[in-house]
Amino acid sequence: MKLMTSLNSWTLFAKGGHGFGMKKTTDRVAAWPQLCAEWLGELGLVNE
Repeated sequence: MKLMTSLNSWTLFAKGGHGFGMKKTTDRVAAWPQLCAEWLGELGLVNE
C-alpha cells in the first residue's frame, strides 16, 4: 500500500484583506507573496 502524504503550510496574519500582500507596505502581511513562492518551491511546483 502506498502512503499518501500532504504538504501544507499555515500562516495567519492579524491584518489583511482582498489583495493583501500585493501592495508595498510595512505590514507583516507584505511577506505573504515570498512565503507562498517558497512553499510552492518546496512542493516542486515553481522554481524559486
